[in-house]
Amino acid sequence: MERQWNQTGEGKFVFLMNGEEIGTYQRGDDWKKEPTTFNILQNEYNIEYSSGLFSRGNIKILNESGEPVLKLKSIPFSLNFNFEYQNRQFKLVFKDAPLWQWSIMEKDNLVLSYRTDLSKGTTGLSIQSREDADSDYLFDFLLGHLILGKEKKDVME
Repeated sequence: MERQWNQTGEGKFVFLMNGEEIGTYQRGDDWKKEPTTFNILQNEYNIEYSSGLFSRGNIKILNESGEPVLKLKSIPFSLNFNFEYQNRQFKLVFKDAPLWQWSIMEKDNLVLSYRTDLSKGTTGLSIQSREDADSDYLFDFLLGHLILGKEKKDVME
């Protein structure tokens, strides 16, 4: 199954699966307090970061009613997160050697991975997934949020 993101404007992207539009993504501006929002098959979501002393760095994905559908809890002293989804345990893992890569793991098995690719002279995206990851696109939008719209200089620092 071919996953593809196309940029449609500044901070705006469309997600395609085998050429069929699955959803849209719009990056908000944290400084202006604009939320990041996305749509998957007509369902609206937004992304919220926790800012409390003991919850700093935690991420929530909220549905259009404001209820959390995904809560990621940061692992102390790392850029990684643990989370539960559909009664299963997952880990979001960050690697930056040689470039940014975000992967969702279930136990020690890869579910979905987005890696920055500069092989064509511009910032691109390499996506790897297991086959059963093709039915639920929430993980694609989470990883897309973490990597889409990054500048070449951001990725290489």
